[in-house]
Amino acid sequence: MKAPHRANEAVESYLLEEQRIGRVSEFVNPRSAADMLLGSCYQYAFQLNFLGLPLSDEEQNEYVHRVLDTLFAGIGNE
Repeated sequence: MKAPHRANEAVESYLLEEQRIGRVSEFVNPRSAADMLLGSCYQYAFQLNFLGLPLSDEEQNEYVHRVLDTLFAGIGNE
């Protein structure tokens, strides 16, 4: 079935593997972390589209890196 939830499942699978090899804390719920990551990206895109504020590829990449850096600082196993 093709549906929007597939992206969340893919990120969840990635985080489960990262958890299995010890890079993500065992106390993290991978599905919740995936939902938070993609939810923040969807909300950001919605706001930009709603306000008519296009971003360059570089600005979009910077946003994604900031979100990922914040997420992994919080769920990492170090």
